[in-house]
Amino acid sequence: MKSFRRKVTWWIALVLFGLMFVSLVAFNIYAIHGVAHHASSRMKTLSRAVLNEIEAALGQGAPVTDATFARVDASLGVLDPKGRLEYGVFTTDGSMLHRSPHFGRLDDPSVLLAKPEDIMIRAIRSPDEDEVVGDLFSEWHFLMLNRGQGHLVLVSDREDYESLERFASGFLIVTLLAALVSIPCGFLLSRRILVPLAAIQNAVQEVRQGNLQARVPAPKSQDEIALLAESLNHTFADLEGLLDGMRRFCADAAHELRTPLTALRGNLEVCLAKVRTPEEYQVALCEGVAEAAALSAMVQDLLLLSISGDRQRTASLRELAPGSLFRETTLQLSLLAEEKQIQLTSQIDDDLTIRGDEKLLPRVCYNLVDNAIRYSPSAGTIAVTWGREGDEAVLSVADTGIGIAPEDQERIFERFHQVDSSRSRGTGLGLAIVKWIVELHDGRIEVQSELGQGATFRVHLPLPDSRG
Repeated sequence: MKSFRRKVTWWIALVLFGLMFVSLVAFNIYAIHGVAHHASSRMKTLSRAVLNEIEAALGQGAPVTDATFARVDASLGVLDPKGRLEYGVFTTDGSMLHRSPHFGRLDDPSVLLAKPEDIMIRAIRSPDEDEVVGDLFSEWHFLMLNRGQGHLVLVSDREDYESLERFASGFLIVTLLAALVSIPCGFLLSRRILVPLAAIQNAVQEVRQGNLQARVPAPKSQDEIALLAESLNHTFADLEGLLDGMRRFCADAAHELRTPLTALRGNLEVCLAKVRTPEEYQVALCEGVAEAAALSAMVQDLLLLSISGDRQRTASLRELAPGSLFRETTLQLSLLAEEKQIQLTSQIDDDLTIRGDEKLLPRVCYNLVDNAIRYSPSAGTIAVTWGREGDEAVLSVADTGIGIAPEDQERIFERFHQVDSSRSRGTGLGLAIVKWIVELHDGRIEVQSELGQGATFRVHLPLPDSRG
């Protein structure tokens, strides 16, 4: 986490610095262009004015004298009242005829060969040869050359170039400040950005330590991190429910297994307490076999339920007509019904097809009919029907048994729940298995019952042409 935070900090700092640097470059380019344009305009105006004065004097047949340059200096005072500009007048062979008081001395005579009215940056030394130059930039000026008839005018602008220097030095200083500011800003922003991730990490750590009730605080912003937090909270809730169900399942299984194991152990201890007759041993062994059979049935049911939620089981679904399977299951249970003098009838559509598992669907019918026989009194009736209703296939098992109380109807599909355990030796897993198989087939199961009026279980399964 620290390494990731460091990376985020540096990335944010680099982005912030890049944005500020680009902004500074753009501003300086704009400002320098403005300064250069302003200097060029002023120097162009002055150079033309000087040439006009010289050419006016030559046009009148008079030589270019100090009086001529005095008039030029007077014009310069009007054009440049603050005295920012300096100029020098040269002959075409490079000899200087006149210069303003602070024009200075050229280090590079090649500037006299430059293209007219092009702005240049060149070094011009101070006219005082003994003057000590204070810094490297003190010699540099904006220059512009203009050509007349037999004369060259070179104008220098030191003050505008100093503005350019200030922009350059300011750019360096502000760039350094931007680099210094971007790092703490990157740290603060990364810390704020990673707060939700830190909350997620804390919640995950609590879950790993066993606190399944830990949740990620919901961020105020509705962004991707908020969606991630919501998804994790749903996952934690599902995990909590799954583990709670596993704990209840293990506790219930241990409780239900304890009873037959205790009975089996008790029978064996009674047999070993003293010498018994062969008949007594046979009775004890028969009771032990019955308890072992009950344990075996419960273990088989537990193994079947242990794969509940495995959606890969749906790969075994194929199109079939389960009517014959339901009919065979009903015939198998008819002997058990006859022992209790219960009338078991069936009305089954053998041609109705669905997509299902041919091993699991008979278990649905078996568990429902067996449950009905177990809770129906002697001389009762049980009706099994299988047919089409609208766009669904419906398996119905109706009995005239003891019925189910309203408060129990919500719990009968829970594992190990029995309506009246004193009147049944079932495992309490039959209806839980039925519900799992039905949901595996994308179906639903419902019960309609009143106490003393029997119960009707209806299993609704989708037809092949009704699936999305």
